[in-house]
Amino acid sequence: MTIEINYGVRLGSEFSEATIEKMATAAGRSPLSVGKAKGYVSDTGGVLFVSCPSEEDPKSLVRIEAYYLHHPNDVQSAWRKPFQDLTVSAARYVAQDALKCEGAENLGRDGNE
Repeated sequence: MTIEINYGVRLGSEFSEATIEKMATAAGRSPLSVGKAKGYVSDTGGVLFVSCPSEEDPKSLVRIEAYYLHHPNDVQSAWRKPFQDLTVSAARYVAQDALKCEGAENLGRDGNE
């Protein structure tokens, strides 16, 4: 099994709340929210968008993604909860520790808030 975690800072205008909500309700996904962060989780991964304001772009977001690299016939329906927890933990680390985003303390400590 290989799990990959990626993140990138995005312009605030790139992903609107409506766009994130539409992505979160696509087939095979469940909405995920932690504090003010929003995204989605599936059986193969999860994504959270975390506010990370800067002077240049006060509405910038960090997109954090954790996903399972697998073969198309390798279905793991029991992975949704573990990916939720992994995505929240990765988002917390990236936003709080790596990028020091203002307001990132709203990402709960137990992965379920």
